[in-house]
Amino acid sequence: MKIISARERSLPRIAEAIAGLSRALATRTVTLTPSAAMTTVVEPKINSGSRVILVEQTANAAAAKYTTPWCLITPGDGSFVIAHANNAQADRVFLWVAIGE
Repeated sequence: MKIISARERSLPRIAEAIAGLSRALATRTVTLTPSAAMTTVVEPKINSGSRVILVEQTANAAAAKYTTPWCLITPGDGSFVIAHANNAQADRVFLWVAIGE
């Protein structure tokens, strides 16, 4: 994200800073893929500088977050991957927020 002075007069610099804000935050929900060990989330605003926060939205998501091994694999350009327990539950829903460059 580009930071500019409150006194900035250059329209291209102002436009670049505004465009950067739209990439700075993305938020959606994701349901962990049933009977799989990984779930991929595709979002064009995500890049390798993004930080993703997961917030459980269902009881099974909370159980998955606190009782089974899982991790967030480093975001890349346009996506991130969640490694999680492989089970048949279809309602492990998380809200995710990506903050970054």
